[in-house]
Amino acid sequence: MVKSTRISMYLLILGLSISLISCIYPGVKLKVPDCPQPSQNCYPQKWSGKPEYDTVKNNTRSTGYYFQIDKIKGINTPDDEWQIAFVNANEALITFSESNFNKVMTARKIAVNEFAIEKGIRGLEDGHTGIFSINKNKAAYTVSPNKNPNFVKKHYYDELATTESITGRSKIYISNFSGSRLSESYEFDDPDLKELDWNGHPALSPDGKVFFFASDKDGGEGGTDIWLAISDKKGVFYRSFNIGKVINSKCDEVSPFVASNGKRLYFSSAGHNTVGGYDIFYSEIYPSFWLEIDKIDEKTEFSKYFSVPVNLGTPVNTPYDELFPSSPGDCSELLYYSSNQAQSASGIIESAGGFDIYVIHKLPFTTDKKPETKPIDIAKTNLEETKKPLAEPETISKSEITVKGSVYDKNTNHPIDSALVSVRKEQSDQVEMDIHTNRFGKFEFPIETNVQYEITAQKNEYFFDSKRVLLPSDFSQDTADLNFYLPEIGEIRINFPTDEYNNPYKYTLDTNGIETGRYWLDELKLVAGNIMLSVDRIDKIILVGHTDDVGTDDYNMGLGQRRVNFVIDELVKIGVPREILFARSAGEREPLTRNLQEDIVTFRKRLRRVTMEKFFK
Repeated sequence: MVKSTRISMYLLILGLSISLISCIYPGVKLKVPDCPQPSQNCYPQKWSGKPEYDTVKNNTRSTGYYFQIDKIKGINTPDDEWQIAFVNANEALITFSESNFNKVMTARKIAVNEFAIEKGIRGLEDGHTGIFSINKNKAAYTVSPNKNPNFVKKHYYDELATTESITGRSKIYISNFSGSRLSESYEFDDPDLKELDWNGHPALSPDGKVFFFASDKDGGEGGTDIWLAISDKKGVFYRSFNIGKVINSKCDEVSPFVASNGKRLYFSSAGHNTVGGYDIFYSEIYPSFWLEIDKIDEKTEFSKYFSVPVNLGTPVNTPYDELFPSSPGDCSELLYYSSNQAQSASGIIESAGGFDIYVIHKLPFTTDKKPETKPIDIAKTNLEETKKPLAEPETISKSEITVKGSVYDKNTNHPIDSALVSVRKEQSDQVEMDIHTNRFGKFEFPIETNVQYEITAQKNEYFFDSKRVLLPSDFSQDTADLNFYLPEIGEIRINFPTDEYNNPYKYTLDTNGIETGRYWLDELKLVAGNIMLSVDRIDKIILVGHTDDVGTDDYNMGLGQRRVNFVIDELVKIGVPREILFARSAGEREPLTRNLQEDIVTFRKRLRRVTMEKFFK
């Protein structure tokens, strides 16, 4: 049996969903192939051949380069990371799972093998967010509902569905995309899609007029197939076609990706000829496909447009599963993908986890041999220089940029003198520098480029304001402006799963209800540091737990109390004296004002918060 049995069936739910050849139960991952024979007629051949990427470091070869595989730093966690979708060469979206819920965050590239998580996406539909594809200002993505129609409602929170509780039902959406915001989204209206059919993994073409996707709907070759959708003259996608037997086998084909030059279609398959389980393949897309795209109909023979798939081979493909290939440029030199090859070897059954993002990238050989030097003919050199055209101005790479700005009172907008501004590298617990604002509330200091910093401003009688900053080496200015606004009443926006009070989601929220990229424990460390700054002068701190408006008043009063008690317990662990911390619950009784055109999901995220107020001796 193929190794695809190792993937949990909960993948079916997400935009990551896959119709697996498997006998496993939902939510259970088997790490040994002890299932019976696959139920469908799927018998892939064993791969043998020459790898597409040569990782042998042998500098006697004439190529002058080799390939290296790295696990991406900065984004991989004990949870599952599925895909990098590039917005441009330096910005991307990361799709991952957390607490059986699928999410997406923006990320910035620090190096080819390192990214930094930045923030969440605005404008998403409510539900499990799946795979993204970005083309300039257009996005295609998948969402599965977070409401489980099969639950018997005992409590209001019973309606919420985890990834184990829905099969199929994933839908593809098309949207405008700018910055980190989606707008004017519409669902791809696939007339062939039945209620429990699954559409997922969209991949936009370079011109944005076509997207490939995976689906288990009727009309395929078997299992999950690759299909394509074509847009009309107004840019609306309205019809889809199975791309045929050359690409699609009796096994599953998933996670398509189109190379930036439109010449290759990459995808994962459990069929054809595999190293094991889901392998990454590519097929050449012939130029005639793009020239004749408007002529495609139900009678089209797609075999004339695609070459026989080529397995990338080892070491990219392993006896485990490789999915979601992507690249911001030339896939033959730089390719990102997800794999569960490093999953824990302890135990036979694990409930989830194991997929991380990897990259294979091209590197030149290094040599100790000194370059050969020749005598220079000054006269000839000067003559040749006059014949050369003027070179294009180069982008100046900066190693350091000056950050300057001011610290203000959030309520009055008055500048705050003598405020403490602390600078810390994200991956370090040590503060790099402490600076105080001058009598005009201003500060100035240098930071390194391509390094993520946590910069925090605070003062005794105020709570803190903190920002995460990452400036690229090609930053266009010599200085970067950064202002802080200190509140007198602090807010901790730890995001909890429904009906939970002691197991927060890992990222906190900003004032707009969007994930910040800051871990909740790091947020509490900032709170504790702010309290300890003036602990000798503090008489008491009152913390108030707030909930959203879902549920009964009595229930929310209790939930608010449990959540604020959790925050106090964590602050005490960090070192804050318990005797100065006092808790009460407001439940849903002290709501915020809903912003204009704010969706209900985001509004309820903002309602779930803990506020703090200091009282001095």
